[in-house]
Amino acid sequence: MIASSFLSLIIYFVIFFFIAYFINRKSKVPFLVMTKYDLDESLEGETIIHLVGRRAGFFSWIMHKLNISNRYELILKQDELNFEERSMFGEEIISIPLDSISETRTGHTKPLLLIFLAIIFFISGLLLAGSYTVILFVLGVIFVIVYFFGKALSISVRTRGGSVIGIKFKPSFIEGISVDINRAIRTTEIIREVVRKRS
Repeated sequence: MIASSFLSLIIYFVIFFFIAYFINRKSKVPFLVMTKYDLDESLEGETIIHLVGRRAGFFSWIMHKLNISNRYELILKQDELNFEERSMFGEEIISIPLDSISETRTGHTKPLLLIFLAIIFFISGLLLAGSYTVILFVLGVIFVIVYFFGKALSISVRTRGGSVIGIKFKPSFIEGISVDINRAIRTTEIIREVVRKRS
């Protein structure tokens, strides 16, 4: 009886957490999965940085394969930085002259609360014998997986007018594009180097 009540309490807590978690993740800038990540380290090409992404998620992946999903691009050229969004309904292009960029940013977020919850489930699985053990261990593994895919990187610039424009993206096994915090930092370093070269 006590074990059943304890398990019910954990399930309610998990439901509440997921509702709160996804509400807080809402943003005007969608999380992307990168399908292309090209950097020209020589800084001599016409296109120095070319990042292409689609919205994160399984259904977005299906739409991407059907060529009907939104396409997001960050393109750094010798004289401007472009943020582009294209879909079957139209397109939007934001062009920022390099002379107008005052600041670059790189961000890295980790949903550590998910790891904390995974530990709770693993410990609970050890303490509660019987059929609950398997259920709690499975839930713990799910939280670890969600933690990995919940990590996010961001690259953005601030203009002299105060506007902040950028992209946010997550890791993905499907696309096979490996992007970590070091590569994201290097991307903003390249943007700064090209801006300095222009000034």
